[in-house]
Amino acid sequence: MLEATGLMTGSLPTKKMKIEETFHVPASPETVWRFITDPEQVGPCVPGLSEVEIVGPDRYKAKVKVAIGPIKASFNFEVEVTEETPPTQILSVTRGEEGSKASKVTAHNILRLLPSGDGTDVFYGSEISITGRLGKFGLGVMKKKAKSLGEEFAETFCQRIENSKVHEGVSEAFPTPTVQTEGSSKMGKMDWYDMREFMDFCEENGELVRIKEEVDPAWEINGLTRISLQESGPALLFENIKGADYPMVANLLGSDFRFLKTFGLDNYSQFNQHWLDRTEKLIPWELTGDAPCQEEVIEGDDIDLHKICNTVWHQFDGGEFPGTLSISITRDRDSGVLNTGIYRMHTLSKNTLGWGAPEYTHGRQHYMKYEHADEEMPMAVATGYDPTVMIVSSTRTGPGIDEFHIAGALQGKPLQMVASGADGIPVPATSEFVFEGIIKPHHRGIEGGFGEYTGYFGEARENPVFEIKRITHRKNPIYLGAREQWAPSDSSRCVGKPSQAEAFKTLKSLVPGVLDMRCDVTYEAIVQIDKMFPGHPQQVMDAVWGGTYARYKHCIVVDKDVDIWDYDMVHWALSTRVRADRDVTISPRRAGQWLDPAVSLREKGWQTQMGIDATMSNEEYEFWGEKVPRQVDDPETVAKTLEKWGDKLDWRK
Repeated sequence: MLEATGLMTGSLPTKKMKIEETFHVPASPETVWRFITDPEQVGPCVPGLSEVEIVGPDRYKAKVKVAIGPIKASFNFEVEVTEETPPTQILSVTRGEEGSKASKVTAHNILRLLPSGDGTDVFYGSEISITGRLGKFGLGVMKKKAKSLGEEFAETFCQRIENSKVHEGVSEAFPTPTVQTEGSSKMGKMDWYDMREFMDFCEENGELVRIKEEVDPAWEINGLTRISLQESGPALLFENIKGADYPMVANLLGSDFRFLKTFGLDNYSQFNQHWLDRTEKLIPWELTGDAPCQEEVIEGDDIDLHKICNTVWHQFDGGEFPGTLSISITRDRDSGVLNTGIYRMHTLSKNTLGWGAPEYTHGRQHYMKYEHADEEMPMAVATGYDPTVMIVSSTRTGPGIDEFHIAGALQGKPLQMVASGADGIPVPATSEFVFEGIIKPHHRGIEGGFGEYTGYFGEARENPVFEIKRITHRKNPIYLGAREQWAPSDSSRCVGKPSQAEAFKTLKSLVPGVLDMRCDVTYEAIVQIDKMFPGHPQQVMDAVWGGTYARYKHCIVVDKDVDIWDYDMVHWALSTRVRADRDVTISPRRAGQWLDPAVSLREKGWQTQMGIDATMSNEEYEFWGEKVPRQVDDPETVAKTLEKWGDKLDWRK
C-alpha cells in the first residue's frame, strides 16, 4: 500500500508518503533476521547504496544515490534503531539530506518478520517526509519510484540468501558498499608505499576478496573478474592458481571507489583540478639502495613465464597474457629520458614475450630509434607497484616527459627507484616482479589477438619480441593482472581519467573559457565551456584534436549550464541544442587509435573525427541575453497552485 499527500513547508515543496509492503523469503525467520541485521549482507541489496558506516551500537551512516525523473541526487543518511525485538521486529528512524541540502528526507520505519509456509513474510512500512527539490515531483512519480525500489530490494535480498545456501563458505557475493567501523579510515591518500599497502587499505574497507580455492587460469579467472567488474565488486586476490607458483591480484582499480581513493577523492568532478594542482611542478624520482624488488632472483633455465602468470583473460585470446598491467620501461637512445607505458604482452615461450606497443606510443618510438641504428634495446618490465605508478603509466603525455616525475608530483615526494639489470634502467623499488631483457632489432613474432579495453578483440600482429635475461622479485611476490574490457574496468579508468586530465591541462592553456573536461571512453571527449565568441566551440575541438595527445575521435562541446558529469544533461543538450547541418563537424584522415574497431585493417592508425557543438547558438544567445531558459520549470506557479488546489486533487490523495 502506498499513500501520499503534498503540501508546502514555507517556500519548500514537501511530500508525505506512507509505504506498506510485504515480500516472501524462502528462509527461516532466524536466517532472515541474521541477514537483515548485518550491514555487510543487507547493504548490497539497497538500490543506490555505495557506503555504510557503523558509528555506534544502533546507529549507522550511509551514502545513497537515487534518480527521480531528470534529477540525480546523492544523500547522506543517518539511521537509528530505536527498538529491536529479535527475531521479529525492528523500529528505526532515518534522516538524510543531499550534500547541497537541496532535499531532506525523514522516515519512521517498521520491519516485521512473520513465519509463513516454507519461509518468512517480510513486512516493512515507512512514513516518509521529503522536502526540497525532490518534493516538487508529482505523487504518482514518487509512488512509482518507491514501489520500484522496494521490489528491487526484495529481489536482490532473496537472491543473496539463495546464493548463501548454494555457495556457503565461498566468496560468492561481491559486496558493493563498503562497511566500516567507527574510527576506521576510508579517505585514501596519495603517497602509497607499495601495492601491498593499497591492498591492505582495500581489504580493510571490504574492497578486496581473497579467493582461496584453486582456480583454472584458462577460464575461471576470466569469469570471476568479469562478474566482479560488472557488479562494481571488489578486487580479487587469487591465492591458488592452477599451474602457477604465485598468487595474483586483479581488478585492483576496477571500481570508482578504489580509483578515486588512490588520490583521496570522493568524485570524478574533483579529478581534473586535483591533477592540475598536484602536477603543476613535477618531482624527479630518486635512486635508492633499498630494493625490495630485488630480494629474489631467477636466471637462465629457471625462468618460466608460465609459472608466474598463466592466465587466459578472454575466450578468444591467442594465449597467456601476463602483460595487462605491467609497465614497460625504456630509455630514449638520444636524450636518455625514460618512458613508462602499459602495453599488452603475450607469452611466446618460457622466456619471451610478444610486445604489443603501437607505433604511435613513445615506447615503440624508442625502439624504432634502436632498430634504425641496428642495435638491441634494453628494457625492464615491472609489475605490482603502487597504484599511482599504474595510473601515470597509462597517461598519454607529450614527448620527452618522464611519467615517473608525474608520479612523484601526485605523491608529493620523489618516487623511489632502483637500477635494474637491463642496462641500469631504473624501476620502481617496491615492484613485486621485474623482468630484465632486450628487444633485438628486426625480431618479430606473432602477438595476439587479445580482448581489448575497447570491448572488442584486437587482431594478432607481427610485433617485436622481448627476450628476458633475468627476473627479480620480492619475497612472497604477488602478481598484478587485469581483465581488459569496456568500462567498467581498470584500463577504462587508468587510461581515460589521467589522459583526460592531461588533455584538460593543455586545453586550458590553448583556449579561453574552458571549464571542465570528461573522458570515460578513450575515443570521446566532452568539454564544458563558458561560451565567449562565435566559433568558440570549434576552436575547442581543434585544440582537442591538434594540441593534446589522447587522439580523441569524438568531441562534444557544451555550455556552462550543462553538468558534464551527468549524462542525462549531456544528452538533453545534444537533443535540444544541436542542428546537424550546422553544428556537426566531420574531419577525415586524422591520426587515430590502432585498436579502433570501426576502422578497417588497411586503414589502421587513421580515423575520422567528429565534433558536435551542443552549445546554444549565437542567435539564441542574442535573443535571450543572460536569461536563457534551461528548462520549462515554474516552481512559483506550482507552489501557488498546490496551495489552492492541493486538497481538491483526488489523484494526489
